[in-house]
Amino acid sequence: MAVSYFILTNKKRELKANNTITYGNIYWCEVSADKGQASIAFLFYVGDKTIYGEKTYTGLKNADFNSFCQKGFPVIYCPTNPDNYELLISSKDFSQYGIVQPDSLIKYNSIFNL
Repeated sequence: MAVSYFILTNKKRELKANNTITYGNIYWCEVSADKGQASIAFLFYVGDKTIYGEKTYTGLKNADFNSFCQKGFPVIYCPTNPDNYELLISSKDFSQYGIVQPDSLIKYNSIFNL
């Protein structure tokens, strides 16, 4: 468990120090409304490379993540290591990297337990 935390902390530190923001497209969502959980699969491009990612959100107030499918959201990634990335939807996602959440995404905060 400590090793996983160390790796996660280093990845976040790397993203904070050296990042680029692009847009990713969500192409798959699986929602478990009774658990307040949603798993999202998305992709984004760095040059001619397609990078596929997944993210799970838990503790949702309103598990209507199906409305996110086929939409684009910001992705932060490290240009020297594009496999280090993070999908940014909630205000918490943005704030952990010191990035201001765009006004157009504030409407999605209501589904998160922030």
